[in-house]
Amino acid sequence: MPSLSRSVGAASVVVALAALAWWLFPSDARKIRRASEELAVLVSVPPGEAEVARLARASRLGQRLAEDFVAEVAEEPAWSADRDTVVSYVARLSGAAGGTTVTLDDLDVEVTAGGHAATARAVATVREPDPRGGPDRLERREVSIAWQQREGRWRPVRATLGLARLGES
Repeated sequence: MPSLSRSVGAASVVVALAALAWWLFPSDARKIRRASEELAVLVSVPPGEAEVARLARASRLGQRLAEDFVAEVAEEPAWSADRDTVVSYVARLSGAAGGTTVTLDDLDVEVTAGGHAATARAVATVREPDPRGGPDRLERREVSIAWQQREGRWRPVRATLGLARLGES
């Protein structure tokens, strides 16, 4: 019996070490997934957010985006916005009417073979509460975020907002 308990103990140590390594040394795909979710939080607007907090949130967004970041909308090929325009827009959003929450569903990350570029694809859900207490307003759109590894950090360089998904509210 002592050999069985030693085997179970050794297996437990191996599993614990593997879990610790997974947590301490995340893969590029996990880093990008987490960073994509952080971007969704940064473009969300908490209800009643103070102006200083809103400006700080917009500043954090700007720090995470690549200097040459571009946002575009698939339905409007002639429209695009650079990093400063996106940050300025987010800085002006107000959460006084109950806030706006952005979440990324079905998030899938594909890292290129060279490991210096990646694409995150998801369905972005924007939820705004009805100020009169009715059902929340929902908008769902496909989104694609192109990432590049620069100076050891993953940075989004392009975000493309796709067509609205109707009938999925």
